[in-house]
Amino acid sequence: KPYQDRNSKELYAFNIRQAKTLWIQLIEPGLRFDQLFTEGEFREALSNFEQQLRQICIESPEAIEALKYYKENYYKSAIDTLTNLNVFNDKLADEMKERQKLHEQYLDLAKKEMELNNKLEERDQQMQTIRETLDAKSAEIQRAIEQQHVAEVNMERLKAENQRVINDVRIKHAEDMARLQSQLHAARNSGGGSPIQLVRYEKKDSDEFGKIHVVPEALEILQRIKEPVAVIASARTEEESHVEWLGFSLSATNRLSILQLFRFANALHGRHDGFELGAQANGCTRGIYMWDIPFDYEDKRVIVLDTEGIDDPKQEAEWATKLFILCLVLSSSFIYNINGVVGSGDIGKLRLMRDLSRYIQPPEYLPHLKVVLKLTVLSPTSTAAEGIKKLFKEFSVFALPHPGIGGKRLQQMQAVSTTDLDDEFVEETAESVRQIYKKLEPKYIGHLKMNGLSFAMFLTDCVEKMNDPENNAHLSIPNEYEIIQYVAQNMRDKCLGIYRNFLEMIAESIPMSWINFNAMDQTFSKRIMKKYVGGLVGTLKQIDEFKEKFQRDMTEAKKPYQDRNSKELIYSRAGRRKHYGI
Repeated sequence: KPYQDRNSKELYAFNIRQAKTLWIQLIEPGLRFDQLFTEGEFREALSNFEQQLRQICIESPEAIEALKYYKENYYKSAIDTLTNLNVFNDKLADEMKERQKLHEQYLDLAKKEMELNNKLEERDQQMQTIRETLDAKSAEIQRAIEQQHVAEVNMERLKAENQRVINDVRIKHAEDMARLQSQLHAARNSGGGSPIQLVRYEKKDSDEFGKIHVVPEALEILQRIKEPVAVIASARTEEESHVEWLGFSLSATNRLSILQLFRFANALHGRHDGFELGAQANGCTRGIYMWDIPFDYEDKRVIVLDTEGIDDPKQEAEWATKLFILCLVLSSSFIYNINGVVGSGDIGKLRLMRDLSRYIQPPEYLPHLKVVLKLTVLSPTSTAAEGIKKLFKEFSVFALPHPGIGGKRLQQMQAVSTTDLDDEFVEETAESVRQIYKKLEPKYIGHLKMNGLSFAMFLTDCVEKMNDPENNAHLSIPNEYEIIQYVAQNMRDKCLGIYRNFLEMIAESIPMSWINFNAMDQTFSKRIMKKYVGGLVGTLKQIDEFKEKFQRDMTEAKKPYQDRNSKELIYSRAGRRKHYGI
C-alpha cells in the first residue's frame, strides 16, 4: 500500500509537470496583452493542449486528475483574463465555463471507470497468482503422497481439502468480479450526464462553404469505449422554440415524439433524470449533439445523437444537407418526427430522407429509418400512419396517440406524472420503445462491429471528406480495411508507449539477473498484449497477424535494454573478479 500511494503521488506530480510545460508553451503566450488570443485561437489552443497532454502523459487516473485540476483552475483563470481584456463577452465566457464544468464531470466518471478497470485487472492478476500457488500446492501434495505412501483415506481427504480451497477461491473471485462489474455498470448508467456537442459548423464570412469540426472532448468520450457501439439519431423540423430533454433539442410542437420515446427508454434502463425544459428563440443545436455518457444495453454501448432539422431557413442549404447526410450515415437507427396531421411538406421531407441515400456509398451504411407520428388533437392516427407506410415501405412507422393532457401541462411534460397520462398513450409509447430497441443493432464497418475507437475514426474521416470542396455533399464511406488498420495502429502506438515506459522502469534496476529480467518482462508483456488485442477489430486471422507484428515490435523495443543489461552484467562481474584478485 505505501508503494502504491507513492506511485500515485509520483504519477500525479509527473503529469502536473507535463501539463505545466505545455500550458507555458501553448496557452500563456496568448494571454499576454501584446499577442492576445482571438476566440477561435483560444479554443484551438485548448484543444491542442489537451491532445498533446494525452500523448505525453502516463495513462492513469492520476493523469485524468491532473487535467481536471487544470480545467478547474487554469482554464477559468484564462477565460477571466480574456474576458477582462474584452476578447470574450460575459455571455460567451459563462458558456465556456459551463462547458468546461460539464467536461470536468465527465472526467470524474472517466477516472472512476479507469480505477474500476484497474481493480478488475489487479483482481485477475491476483487470481492468476492464486491459481499458480494452488497448482504448486497440488503438486506438493501429490509428491508427498507418492513419497510417504499415505493411506488411501488420507489421500482422499487431502484431495478433497485441496478441491475445497480451489472452489472457495473461485467463488470468492466470481463474487468479487461480479461486484466490480456491477460497480462499473452502475457508473455508466448512474443517470448522470449532459448533452455535449459532437459536430459543429464554422461559417465563413464569404458565400463559400465553411468548415465542419469534430469537438475533441466528445471524440475523447467515443475513443474510450471498448465495447461495440449502437447509435440512435434523431432529426426534427425547425420550429419556433426548443426544449431540451436528455440531450435532445426539440421543437415545442414536436415535444411529444422523442419525449414520449425516451421517457420510457430511460425507465427501461433505470434512468429517470431529465434536463430542464425551456423555450428559446431560433435553432440552438448548431450541429450534432450527443449524450456524454453512452449507456449499456445488451453488450453494446448506446450513443444518442440529436441534430437540427433540415429546413431551418437560417442555415446554409449545403450545410443543412450535409448535416442530415452525416447524421444518417453515423446512426444505426434514425428517428424522424412529424406532426400527426401529415401535410405535403412532411411528405416532401420523407422523400428527401429516402432520396438522400443516393449520397451515401455504399448504400448498406444506411440506418434503419423510423418515423414517429404524434397527435396534437384527440383523433385516430391509423389513417396517417397507414398512408406513410404505403408510400415509404422502407420506414418503420410508430403512431403515438394523444397523452390525454392539455394546456400548460402539455407544454410542461417533464413535470407530468406517468399516472396522469392516458393508458393507451402509455402502452403505445412503451411498445414503440420496445420495438425500437428490439431492432437496435451495433454499428458495422463491413462485417465487423465498430467499437468506440473505430467509430471515432469513422466519424472524423466522414467529416474530412465532407469538408472537401470537390465533394458536393457526396459522402464516400471509409472502407473496412482503413478502419481496421487505423484502430490497430492507434492501439499499437498506445500500448507500445506503455511498454517502453515499463522498460525505462526496468532500466533503473539494471544490472539484474536474467531470471528476474525475463520474469518481469514476461508478466508485463502478457498484460500489455491482452490490452492491445482487447482494443482491436477485425477477423481472427487479421488479429493474429496484428499480434505477431506487435510481438515483433515489443521484441525490437526490448533489444536495447537487453544489450544494456548484458554489458552491465559483464562489467559487474569483471569488477568483482578484479576486486577479489581473480
